[in-house]
Amino acid sequence: MLVEEQVVKFRCERDTLADAVSTAQRAVASRTGALPVLSGLRLTVSRDGVEVVGSDLELTIRVRATAQVDTDGVAVLPARLFADLLHKLEPGSVSLEVKDDDAIIECGRFRTTLRTLPAADFPRIAEHDEAGVRVAAPELAEALRQVVPAASKDDARPILT
Repeated sequence: MLVEEQVVKFRCERDTLADAVSTAQRAVASRTGALPVLSGLRLTVSRDGVEVVGSDLELTIRVRATAQVDTDGVAVLPARLFADLLHKLEPGSVSLEVKDDDAIIECGRFRTTLRTLPAADFPRIAEHDEAGVRVAAPELAEALRQVVPAASKDDARPILT
């Protein structure tokens, strides 16, 4: 049986991509025993740019970033390694190309290859309709600032939190 080669190719500013990756990485599974693919970030590349998704099955974070897209597709990269790599790169344009199981990352004279995780194993994320609630960041931050002092720091009695 022939397996079709998965190709993804795009260019993005390092700071833009690093911000998206570090935000989505907050939801990546950190506990051992989780599905191995949950240690990665799913990158969905389309003409609209790049969507970076991190999930631990309880919390999912999606971040969209603008990019120059050459080839649409989906890839899952190891979150921590990818984030660390992006933060160490010099500012400038980052090129990412995925062929089969390898992601080739280039920035200036730097070039490296990361092994990807199977994108088909990444869990489907539920799509929500537009009936959801949107809250502007400043208002949400103010609301949280008011209630966080009342939250318990001790999980010994979770019923009281």
